[in-house]
Amino acid sequence: MKKYIALVLATVLVLGIFTGCGNKGNKETESQTGEKATESVNSTENNTEDSTQSSTENQNVADTEQLTTENGQESSVLACPSVNGKLHVEGSKLVDQNNNEVQLRGVSTHGLAWYPQYVTNDCFATLKSFGANVVRLAMYTYESGGYCTDGDRQQLETLVQNGVQYAFNNDMYVIIDWHVLNEGNPNRYSDVAKTFFAKMAQQYAPYNNDLQ
Repeated sequence: MKKYIALVLATVLVLGIFTGCGNKGNKETESQTGEKATESVNSTENNTEDSTQSSTENQNVADTEQLTTENGQESSVLACPSVNGKLHVEGSKLVDQNNNEVQLRGVSTHGLAWYPQYVTNDCFATLKSFGANVVRLAMYTYESGGYCTDGDRQQLETLVQNGVQYAFNNDMYVIIDWHVLNEGNPNRYSDVAKTFFAKMAQQYAPYNNDLQ
């Protein structure tokens, strides 16, 4: 009887030992599984961050790379005054201060005398966000409110000056446009035009973003 009891106790002891080992192994497995899952999550987060960073870097590179035409040929760079400086024409090409071919993309105002409310810094900033790098300031010379007829010359000059400054603030080029339309003869007010542009040229000689 004692031998029988001893055998039962031994059997229970052995089973307890194996059961304990099994639980320990399960805990180790669970711990390892948890560690692997954590590593996987961290790896995923790192990959996501790397992917986001890479995407941002690629976008920044794309913003500074040359533009391409529809057939894949390299075209000119979309210019900005802070990088390309003053522009000029070489043959049939528009080039920057280093004679690199560049490109302008932008919009024109309507007659400054008619819609002065759009000559604002906020408006120009919005145009810049749309991808424009140039604004043309259309100053009509003959139509109602025209510079050479019944317009307020001082007010029109102030609008032009403000427009140049707003373009400069937003790193954009600006075209001061002597807008001849219904005069019939484009040289009708040539003397007034010479006086006007002599004044503008002197005033904006230090600027690198005005095109007259």
